Amino acid sequence: MKIKFRALQSWFAEQGFVDVAVMPAETELPNQAEFREWLREGRHGPLDYMENDIAGRLDITKQYPGARSVAIGVFNYFPGHHDAYRDDLKTPTQACAKVSRYAWGKDYHSVLRKKLEKIRKKILREAESPGENDGVSNGGWVSSFSDAQWVFERAWAQASGMGFIGKSSMFIHRNYGTWTFLAGLVTNIELESSFFEPMTDFCGSCTACIDACPTQAIVAPFQVDAGRCISTWTVEKPLEHEGDALVKGKGWAHGCDVCQEVCPWNRFEQKSLEKRFTDAPSIAYLSPFELGDMKGIADGDKRTKDERAWMQGRPLKRPGRDGVRRNIERAKAKTS
Repeated sequence: MKIKFRALQSWFAEQGFVDVAVMPAETELPNQAEFREWLREGRHGPLDYMENDIAGRLDITKQYPGARSVAIGVFNYFPGHHDAYRDDLKTPTQACAKVSRYAWGKDYHSVLRKKLEKIRKKILREAESPGENDGVSNGGWVSSFSDAQWVFERAWAQASGMGFIGKSSMFIHRNYGTWTFLAGLVTNIELESSFFEPMTDFCGSCTACIDACPTQAIVAPFQVDAGRCISTWTVEKPLEHEGDALVKGKGWAHGCDVCQEVCPWNRFEQKSLEKRFTDAPSIAYLSPFELGDMKGIADGDKRTKDERAWMQGRPLKRPGRDGVRRNIERAKAKTS
């Protein structure tokens, strides 16, 4: 039984997704040669996991044998701008470091996974093929993915025609700009495809992101050197000294939004309706004092029960207490 695209649109919209597209699983994804070249040149820096299952990233049927359809959803997470929350700080702004907007609220992996699970169940019920979310059951199956799996989610979003890859290498949605999460479903159940035609380069002659990058990590249009990116050293590798010189004095405690802040496509930004992404403005800035006030995160050598509760389910849990504290110290350090 082929499930109608209009039904899928409705189910994704019910869960707060602002756009969705459906394509055959055998769709040939764009930018495959560029991705392989990026890896060969070592532009992934210390992110060794990018080398995992390259063939599976580029061909989803290798990861999910028997897959017939892929649905990719776009979720707007934009929570606002940092300046709006300066008055909430207990310390002067100059003593604080910024947190990337995606990390102000709850961990999007968990939030989106729960939303996709509800859609997954609707698809299985509609197809009358109950099965497990493991991709190997005898009947119908549906598996979810985000950027936590080895799925080339940005390429799927580009192939769908919902947006394009900008010179910053960010996915740019035609209506919501860059402030979006991508997540979706892959299934052996036939889903009606949406009309799709890949968007190519709609950046034109603009080089705002390249010019504004504080570490010159965008080494060429559409080419980001992860080894020079602030997000790499504050989120993925906060305790390694290799990135100290890049992060020092740049003012970011977790991630970096500069390339998004200057992108002209973000003139279309709209505040997210998902409160789990917008109701934590106190995390827009962090300082050692703010951390200490937030239930002991920066105090002492032992993790307290309150500290664990505060960090649980937030992106800041990834770098951890020591990583976040070190990020703040480097972010506010004076450069020579």
